[in-house]
Amino acid sequence: MFILEDRGLTQTAAAKLPGIPQPKASLIYRGHLDEFSLERLVRLLNVLRRDVRIVVETKERRRRGRVIVEAA
Repeated sequence: MFILEDRGLTQTAAAKLPGIPQPKASLIYRGHLDEFSLERLVRLLNVLRRDVRIVVETKERRRRGRVIVEAA
């Protein structure tokens, strides 16, 4: 996770910031996000000093929408 690397944080240190157990931080680090609600993930990112922007757009040509995640 680039946020942890950018701040020089271990998983253990990163878990202490929002007060989650280290095994949960490990799940997030490995991309296993099924146990986490979107709201909880947003709060965790906010604790790590990241803003989160959700944009809803209409795309008429496709039958289904899609999810795009971008990190700055």
